[in-house]
Amino acid sequence: MKDTRSEPGRPSSGRRCRRNAGLGLLLAAALCLAGPRALHAQGTVAGRVVDASSLEPLAGAQVVIAGTDRGTLVGPDGRFTLGGLQAGQVTLQVSLVGYRSVERSVRVGTTDLTIRLQQEAVALEELVVTGTPGATRERELGNVIARLDATEVTETSSPADVQDLLGSRISGLRIRDTSGEVGTGGSTQIRGVSSLSLSSEPLVYIDGVRVDNDPLGTGAAFTGCGQGCGPSRINDLDPESIASIEVIKGPAAATLYGTEATNGVIQIITKKGEAGAASVRVHLKEGMTYLPSPAEVYQTNWGRDPVSGDLISQNLVQSEIAGGYGSPFSTGWDQGYGASVSGGSDQVRIYAAGDYNRDEGIVSYNWENRLNGRANLTYSPSSSFQARLGIGIVNSRVSTASAAQPLTTHMIWGLPVLANGPSRGFIANTPEQFANDVDGKEDTDRSTISLTLEHDPTGWLSQRLTLGTDMTNVRSKRVCRRDPSGGANPCFNIVGSVQVDRRRSTFQSLDYVLSGTADRLPGELTSKTSVGVQYYRKQFQSETAEGENLAVPSLETVSATPGDSRSASEEFVENRTLGMYAQERIGWRDKMFLTLGLRGDDNSAFGTQFDFVTYPKVSLSWILSDESFFDVGFVNTLKLRAAWGRAGQQPNAFDAIRTYRATSGPGGVPALTPENLGNPDLKPEVGQELEAGFDASVLDGRLALQFTYYDQTTKDAIVERPALPSEGFPGNQFVNVGKLASRGFEVGVNADVLRKDDVSWSLGVAASRNSSEVQDLGDVGSVILPYGFNDQRDIVGFPIGALFEPRVLSAEFDGSGNLVNAMCEGGAPLSRGTGQPVPCADANPIYRGHPLPTWEGSVNTSLRLFGRLELYALASFQSGATRVDGDVSASHLFFRNSKCINTACDPKLAAMDQLVQSGRTSYAIAGILDAGFAKLRTLSASYTLPERYAGLVGADRARVTVSARNLVTLWVAQDGTFGRKVTDPEIADSQPLSMFTQESWPHDTSLDLGIRLAY
Repeated sequence: MKDTRSEPGRPSSGRRCRRNAGLGLLLAAALCLAGPRALHAQGTVAGRVVDASSLEPLAGAQVVIAGTDRGTLVGPDGRFTLGGLQAGQVTLQVSLVGYRSVERSVRVGTTDLTIRLQQEAVALEELVVTGTPGATRERELGNVIARLDATEVTETSSPADVQDLLGSRISGLRIRDTSGEVGTGGSTQIRGVSSLSLSSEPLVYIDGVRVDNDPLGTGAAFTGCGQGCGPSRINDLDPESIASIEVIKGPAAATLYGTEATNGVIQIITKKGEAGAASVRVHLKEGMTYLPSPAEVYQTNWGRDPVSGDLISQNLVQSEIAGGYGSPFSTGWDQGYGASVSGGSDQVRIYAAGDYNRDEGIVSYNWENRLNGRANLTYSPSSSFQARLGIGIVNSRVSTASAAQPLTTHMIWGLPVLANGPSRGFIANTPEQFANDVDGKEDTDRSTISLTLEHDPTGWLSQRLTLGTDMTNVRSKRVCRRDPSGGANPCFNIVGSVQVDRRRSTFQSLDYVLSGTADRLPGELTSKTSVGVQYYRKQFQSETAEGENLAVPSLETVSATPGDSRSASEEFVENRTLGMYAQERIGWRDKMFLTLGLRGDDNSAFGTQFDFVTYPKVSLSWILSDESFFDVGFVNTLKLRAAWGRAGQQPNAFDAIRTYRATSGPGGVPALTPENLGNPDLKPEVGQELEAGFDASVLDGRLALQFTYYDQTTKDAIVERPALPSEGFPGNQFVNVGKLASRGFEVGVNADVLRKDDVSWSLGVAASRNSSEVQDLGDVGSVILPYGFNDQRDIVGFPIGALFEPRVLSAEFDGSGNLVNAMCEGGAPLSRGTGQPVPCADANPIYRGHPLPTWEGSVNTSLRLFGRLELYALASFQSGATRVDGDVSASHLFFRNSKCINTACDPKLAAMDQLVQSGRTSYAIAGILDAGFAKLRTLSASYTLPERYAGLVGADRARVTVSARNLVTLWVAQDGTFGRKVTDPEIADSQPLSMFTQESWPHDTSLDLGIRLAY
């Protein structure tokens, strides 16, 4: 909307008309009839600068009249005005870091100009803040740092949470979804897994402040969540308040983060206020969540009539509907409402936002309410000083569908012989019992505060101090109500029970860095020297109380249970890190940069005999395309880069300490018993990485290429081994004897397939390959991983978490239906096998696969029509991993409700059954599957309404988006065994190396309608 009010101290346009009447009646009449708009247009050029892809206003872009020093900066709403121009044509030069500059010839008097800037294919001048002592240009970095424009993603596809925002968009970063249940999350892995026993989660920062990134968020309410878990802490954040995300992928780039950074770093950068008049943005979302074709997802169960012996079957979804009970599943309603305001002066700028979201799952008792708030204040009293204060709050409540062993269990393993009983064919409990007899709630209150002070007193010397804290309080409660009829509730409990869990985490961080620059050294060299100190403190506290035998159904507190049936526990863990670092970056002619760095750390979890660890780094960046001898016509930009560095991961808090646990001695007297031997020499694992690659743009920036090769080794890996008898102390001891290697490469391709004024089509591909190998375990030999029922081990020469089970090659039924000639693959125990058959009675467990995908990737495409309509699609895939599907295997060999096991349809399944019955393996053998799959993640259509329609609600801009998530599975490498299909190929266990999955909720499909308004 154009402001037509008169300027202070100047006559209004009407007064000017009356004064001009004395100069000439005709001129005055013409000007008065034309009105203020015509007067304003004379001598003026005005318009908007927007992103060519999203049409989002580009605040801060510079607009200059070519050949003059006349120019202006674009405001928060994307608008600019240049006045006092002579009539005729002028050439505008429009530029913004990260975008290709544009020249546009326009006639003076044009006030409705729209200039679209295309993002640079390789943005060498873009600033990066992660992994560097201060904001650093992309051209100076010798390692790859992935950057995601969160604003563009939220405008296009309305992601459900931060993991949905990140998922499938950054090569080498994997979000391992554990369940489709609303309110749950998953683990995050970057370049595979870099530890044999410690966490594989990357560090997470918000505006430079370390925050809690618990991937499981488990509490009392989620104690029966199958293979899933509670909310991931990273999903507490609101995607709408995030401006961008930067990802460090390995030790070569993470050296300055020290002892906890081997797994990489994710830096979340929130939106900040822009100088200018206040701009307001409003977004609304309505949608639905559902499970497509539930009768196909939850297949027909089979069995034998105990009287007649006839084969009987039942599809529980269909039978529930036919019986008048309705489908066990429902359609959930999703809602989201939020607004933000940004504005201020050059000295004080503010951004404030608030959002409310309610998401409902595929059963009525699964939902999440979340309220987010954020306020960011920037204070710049002078050009040499700036202070940034950020406050984020989260208040959420999750009602879980898995407060007991979930409904999915009772459906997958339903038995037709129970169809006429009280369970109606479910293995034990009916859907209404889950809805009425069990209640699981988790309440979260979280606040994150950051303060950054930047001081540049001389122009060559600068300092920065970042302080912050992240505090999370979680209360979980699970109630299994007493069944008035005397039957067992879904917790397999007749008398009722209550469990309450309170957890508190506090992260505190301090980061100070002092940097000095020299730009005119001999030999056209430049230098930037930085020294810094970092301090982290994290603290976890938890209290759990539980009781059984509720007196009456209406009482649902622990105190309502008898004292002798109650129990309680308390835990406290604290960890501190103090680190110091120095870095030197030398540049030559602004096209070649050498960086050297060193960090030293001390951590409270180190053994008493180990005090200090150092992590070096070196990197090189060369902008080859800036060299005078470089003359490859179709290559616009080419940057070569290489980096080598180390980072670490400290032991768990009590691994180095000799510990005891409380127990009851003779006569009930309190006593202590040994638990952990301790190791005073225990030190951190050290991750070492070499990475090299290039960034290039070709064909006038229409094609961007990125390639990175990495070779990573974890030395001094921590392994748990039994205590030596000579120690005279039972239990286990953690020792630094392991070595793990992983290597691979990452490829990114972004292409402007078609670039026209009215039509454009872009295509992006991201792919990565990773392989791992256990290279040393010292004197431990092998490590058995405690995952599910399958035999996963770490063994030298094999991938991490390798699976070993017998492999059935062939079998036959004789004329009487008896199993004969069951042959399995031969080989020594825990070997790769020989390929030659041996009788299954003599077979050993051999290598069957590993848990981490060898290949991962995604494809996205965007078609933009006539500057207003954008169609977007995102698909992802993985291959090369193995999974053990407990739903499939237990259906065949434990609950025995598959058609094949009841009809003896395949002798190979009968041979597996024989192996299980003989105790040579577990029922998991029938669920070993190739874990490859591909899914269509997102499909959306966005339309930017003409301004006249946006103006009907007083807005400057209105955008409508229809989006769908998890629409269809495009490909499954192995969809089950012996006729039993997998529920969802993406479901995974919460432990990143576990191959076993069972009972989890499938991922639902969601359809949303979103409206965005800008004022």
